[in-house]
Amino acid sequence: MPSISKRGSTYRVFVSLGSNGAGKPIRKSTTFKPPVDISEKKRRALALSFAYEYEAELRFNNSMDSSKTFSEFADWYYRVVAPLTLKEHTIINNSNLIKNYVLQHIGGIRLRNLSPIDIDNMTSYLIKEGAKCKKGGLKISTVKQIRMAVSAILSTAVRKGIINLNPVFAATPIKKQRDLTRYEGCPEYYLDESACKKVLGLCDGLKNQQIARAIKLLLFTGLRRGELMGLHWEDVDFERGELNIRYTKYRINGKVMVTTPKTTSSVRRVPIGQTEVEILKEQLKYVNKTRRNHKCGKKWEKTGAVFINRNGGYMNGEFLNNSFRTKIRNAGMPGLHLHDLRHANASILINNGVPMKVVADHLGHSSIRTTEAYYIHLFENSRRVTADVIASVLV
Repeated sequence: MPSISKRGSTYRVFVSLGSNGAGKPIRKSTTFKPPVDISEKKRRALALSFAYEYEAELRFNNSMDSSKTFSEFADWYYRVVAPLTLKEHTIINNSNLIKNYVLQHIGGIRLRNLSPIDIDNMTSYLIKEGAKCKKGGLKISTVKQIRMAVSAILSTAVRKGIINLNPVFAATPIKKQRDLTRYEGCPEYYLDESACKKVLGLCDGLKNQQIARAIKLLLFTGLRRGELMGLHWEDVDFERGELNIRYTKYRINGKVMVTTPKTTSSVRRVPIGQTEVEILKEQLKYVNKTRRNHKCGKKWEKTGAVFINRNGGYMNGEFLNNSFRTKIRNAGMPGLHLHDLRHANASILINNGVPMKVVADHLGHSSIRTTEAYYIHLFENSRRVTADVIASVLV
């Protein structure tokens, strides 16, 4: 049973965990600072409640071994380990994947009994019939993301000496394949150069030209949507022709979050040409005009964002995405997504002789392998060049 001792405006919490092998008592302590605007009785009650939670946490950690179930260990991982290494939105996304798709399959299995076969069985189910809102399975990319989230948890168990091997590593690899289902019915609009030009032409016909400018910049720069939505004017260098990518913008439970990118490689400088400079100058005129004409009841938000809502706040990325999909669908190109603009940017660079390392840095990839795996296959031109080169030499 824990004990507490008041010290000024704080409480000292003490917990006894028995004794070690030499018979020496094991005692742990911490400090709890309750709110100042409540009664002393409530302050003491909160301190005592915290003390019991602290004791439970210590006893759980002290008893951490391979007899813990995957569900128990995953809960501890997301409370203790994940906040030290992952971004908040990554924790929320991954923990939701575990809750919605994993625990029903392996949550009750003890860590020492969890095997690669269990991972294979779960993977097979998710691919064949794992979708929640429709019949059939999940996308291969989603299943891979789920397995990565599971692997991160089990790798922590390995590092803590709880299990010897991560069963995900020994599970059957998921066959690499391009998910083409969303392109069925519109293969001719698989964002090659001509399709890119058609997208640019559609932008000129958009009533909302701020949306058009955002779409054009995504295609010309290869930025992620969150990076463009988190771009500030102080990060636009017109003289040097560069964008300083330092932030990404996203939403968590309806709250706008602007943070540094998930990886250090995503923090980068992206060169821009005269076309992009002109687009940004037009956008700056729009922002200044919107601020001057602002008459809404809501106060103007001084975010400094390049792409804004009507009050100067950050543009809603979903609004941009929905506007793009509506325009594309009406133009007979329903299979395309906003992120395909990034794929197209990379492929144009690769197929025009830009070195792979330069493209990887341009996109903010941590590894050339990522660039090779995701972007080379989008255009047919490069594959045809190999045959033409051999023929020109030998024939």
